[in-house]
Amino acid sequence: IEPKASLGAGVPYSDLVGPGILIAAALHKQNIKPIRETLQSAGVRLGQLRPDDIVDTLRELPAYVKRYNLPYSIVHEMDVEDEETKARLAETGLDLSAEHPL
Repeated sequence: IEPKASLGAGVPYSDLVGPGILIAAALHKQNIKPIRETLQSAGVRLGQLRPDDIVDTLRELPAYVKRYNLPYSIVHEMDVEDEETKARLAETGLDLSAEHPL
């Protein structure tokens, strides 16, 4: 997501990483409420990334981890169109819908 976010004004690194932490925790079925609260209390602005960039990055991740032979993780099998994955992303508030704004 970093190359996409650097177009235009750019985004501080913490604002790039914060949404990824929330997404990873949600995909691992963790309680993300305390994680979100911690990120926000640290000043991480979770709404700085363009929604399309988040979706594009999530769609590209399975091919990326396979191409670079990264250690196996849930990302290898992730399908952003899968209903369970959509539900997990919705928990983050980063699911790109008006139903769950940040």
